[in-house]
Amino acid sequence: MASDSVKRLVIPAGKQGLVAFWDLAKVVAPLYLGIALLDYTGVVTAFARWLSPVMAIFRLPGEAAVPLLTGWFITLYGALGAMKALGLKSAAMTTLGLMLLICHVIPMEWAVLRKMGARAGRITLMRIAVSVLAGVACGLISGGQGAVAHAQHHAAVAAHALAPSAFAVKSLLGCAKLLGIVLAVIVPVTVISEWMRARELLPRIARRLAFLPQRLGVGEGALVPLLIGLIFGIMYGAGALIGLARSGAVKPGDARFVGLFLALCHSLLEDPALFIAAGGNWLWLLPGRILIAFLLTPLLRRWA
Repeated sequence: MASDSVKRLVIPAGKQGLVAFWDLAKVVAPLYLGIALLDYTGVVTAFARWLSPVMAIFRLPGEAAVPLLTGWFITLYGALGAMKALGLKSAAMTTLGLMLLICHVIPMEWAVLRKMGARAGRITLMRIAVSVLAGVACGLISGGQGAVAHAQHHAAVAAHALAPSAFAVKSLLGCAKLLGIVLAVIVPVTVISEWMRARELLPRIARRLAFLPQRLGVGEGALVPLLIGLIFGIMYGAGALIGLARSGAVKPGDARFVGLFLALCHSLLEDPALFIAAGGNWLWLLPGRILIAFLLTPLLRRWA
């Protein structure tokens, strides 16, 4: 009986994960191959010369502006594809990953924050500022290794320029490897998420964390949407928060607090796992990001 219940949960969840993977692959693969082609033809290098002084603030090569802008304004997963296509090394992946996990897909998440009852414009500006400051700090601590490693990579590529056929094979293999990473993360995360919902683990976790709202200075009604957003993402957290706010269970001030916290830190299962699997440092991308949200949210809430 237990095995039957597991099958009833795992098989549909696995199918959901495969559907999610396919949706992501339709974004990641074209951007990966497109950026790889632009890099091969020298277009990215020319673009990078203009932005090298700006990206140097983060100890990153100028090319890193491509995934940064992609993640900030278009898609987080496309940014991951661009990072891999450009051959960025671990230090650069970590800095960019941290910046993008704090602040990404600005137009869409601005709309979500607005629906949550948060002051979307102010919080978005705060997200960008925190993203920039975190990138500066991460780059300083890494000692500029991201820019150095990338420069060495491009020097090696220039010294042994690939023929078009070799470039095509290398790019397709690189894209397939990245898609394999995405698949290996998305399906298990989807299964785990569905298992948590089926077992109703969130109420149990909320009971164990009942002390947290008082320490954060918010009402108890804010805890559940906060947990939902932390685990499953800002979209799910927003849905829970909107419903609770309409019923009066969450006060407007608490809604703004949750909106700010989730703006800085949400979706702790899927998004960090992808960047960590791609080469980012887990200490910065998981506990580091959580710590940033816990430290800065109480300080910034008066302006949010």
